[in-house]
This record gives sequence, C-alpha cells and structure tokens, in this order.
Amino acid sequence: MNLSKWWVAGVLLVAGVSAYIGNAVWQQHKSQQGLVLTECQIEEVVPTYIHFFVTNDVLQVMTKEQVKQRIEKIIQSANTVLKNSCIPLQRQIKSIQYVDFSEQYLFDFGSVHFALQKAVGTQVIGRIRQTMNEFYAILLGPDNTIFDDQWRGTSEMSPEGRFIAMSYDAMPLTFEHEMGHLAGADHDQQTIDEQAAFGFEQIVPLWDQKQSKPYARAALCGDAGTVMSYNHNILPVYSHPGLYYQGEQCGDPEHADNARVLRRYAKHLKQELIAGHWIADR
Repeated sequence: MNLSKWWVAGVLLVAGVSAYIGNAVWQQHKSQQGLVLTECQIEEVVPTYIHFFVTNDVLQVMTKEQVKQRIEKIIQSANTVLKNSCIPLQRQIKSIQYVDFSEQYLFDFGSVHFALQKAVGTQVIGRIRQTMNEFYAILLGPDNTIFDDQWRGTSEMSPEGRFIAMSYDAMPLTFEHEMGHLAGADHDQQTIDEQAAFGFEQIVPLWDQKQSKPYARAALCGDAGTVMSYNHNILPVYSHPGLYYQGEQCGDPEHADNARVLRRYAKHLKQELIAGHWIADR
C-alpha cells in the first residue's frame, strides 16, 4: 500500500507513547560540566526541511514574532544535538503556517492529523510526504491540545513517519526527541520496560517492533540522560559509546547507540536523494 495515499485517505494514524516530557519533568540540562564529546569532522550534511503548523490559539499567549523565535530555538537546539553526536543531518525551517482548529475536536494523535489535513488540504500534506527529506510538525495551543502537564510531544509510528505533534510550550529538545523517533531511535531501556508493563507493546505497531534495533536506546549517565531518555536532566546529544558525562559512559555499542541509528538513517536518506527516488529540494 502506498503510505502517502494511506495518509491522505484519512486512516487513523498510530502514534507511540513517545514523550512524557513536560516542563516540570523533563528539562534540558543547564550544567553540562563534565560532558566529553567525541571529536569528529562532518564534511557534508543532509538537510531536512520542517514545515511548522501552529494553531491560532497559540497567539492568545504569544505574538507571531515570539512564535518564530521559539521555532528558531527549537531548530537551533536540534542542530546542537546532531552536531554534538557527529550526525550528518541538519534541521531547517521550510515554512511556518497558522491553522484554525476552533471547529475541530481533538482526542488523539490521529485526530490531530485529520484536523490538520482538513485545515490545509490533502494536497499540501501529500506534497510534503512526496519529499523524503521534508517533515511537518504542529504546535498545539492551550485550547487545542491532546497533551497534559507531563506528556508534551508525540510522533508518527510508521515505516515512513514524517509527522510530529508538540505542545507550543514544550521544551525545545522535545522536537529532536520526536525527530529521533522518526529515524528509529528509542528511549532508555528502563523507560521501555516501564512502558511495556502498561501495554506499550500493544500500542507500538508490529512493523516498528520488528525494525527496532537492539542498540537503539538512550543512555543514562551521571545525573542525566541523553536526548531520547526520560531522565529529569537531558543532555543535548544522542547516546553513543564515545560520550562521557560525569565520568560515566553515555552509550554502549550493543545496548545504547542511538547516534548510530541516526547516522545510518542519514546515510540512507542521502543515498535515496542522490538516486533521485525522492525530490531533494524545491
């Protein structure tokens, strides 16, 4: 089945329980003293373009200029994580568009996408999904949200995932956390075990369970965790064996190397773009 057509048809999407990352629970680590990064030289990066959609009710609490600055901060934080992790990817803002959800009823991730598709048109979403290095994200305001005080972001769980949803006031690193999910990166093992106890395996599609790599895990080290973890303190980096924090290794080649997941993803993306299977830029 062509996945783009599957989306446009309005079939409910499957989203992972991907981020209990509210401001009170999940914070970007303010002190990175003791963080030792791997030295690397990235010669060529693959650009990824993000279409941001923002619900109009965000303007009740922020101006358009403040929204723009916030999105720029989100992208800056994401690129810091990628650079720190020696991953040849770069996030770029493709567009920012406001949408009216005042007549929509949101109750889950699928309903958010359905409302977005209704607001901007199936052709707009379809064009984005035809381009392998383009993604789209929606920032949900206080009146149009599926989130609570702790759960602040989620992402599409499918073989060709492109869509993420975030609360407008989520921490900036929430974005890269969700983008990591789209590339196949996963949480720390402790969190995965806890989610499994609550039936998480019944929520995650079978194809995602089979494709998940055993090393696609975040790491906990010192008093913090890497970007895909659920730790209270988050380091702006993906887990990998060459990373150390407070004297502890923040990765393992067999059990915690999300950076490798992202590098493999970047390599595949580049190969597909070079081969011309997808539109590289417009």
